[in-house]
Amino acid sequence: MSAEQETYKPMSTEERLKKRKLANRMMDSLEKHVFICDGICCVRKGNAPEVIAAFREELKETGMAHRIKLSEVKCLSRCADAGSMVVYPEGVWYQGVSTDDVKEIVQQHFIEGRPIEERIAYSRSEEGKFVRSPLFPSDEYIV
Repeated sequence: MSAEQETYKPMSTEERLKKRKLANRMMDSLEKHVFICDGICCVRKGNAPEVIAAFREELKETGMAHRIKLSEVKCLSRCADAGSMVVYPEGVWYQGVSTDDVKEIVQQHFIEGRPIEERIAYSRSEEGKFVRSPLFPSDEYIV
């Protein structure tokens, strides 16, 4: 038995309820959930760890950290768009995001509510489907 297993102590029902209440309060305050790709292409082409760190810092500095949930994702399967991130509930997929874009995305999209059109790879149509931005060519030729 490992040391971790030996020291494990199950939570009491009261402790679980406290944690659940805290988690519910946190969820009530969230406005957006942002997924940033930390896959190999986004690390190599987009410096994902630095982008993630910059977003965390900017969210703290602007007081938005409690309103925006930031999650690192191993792969968003959009290697052609390296530097990928998606913002929900809007369903806006950004491409080529670098540390230089962080302040603008936080200010314009997260605070002012205006997604940055020239950075969007995909967004939701009126029918609710994801559509490729006309600003970027189709990447169907990429295997």
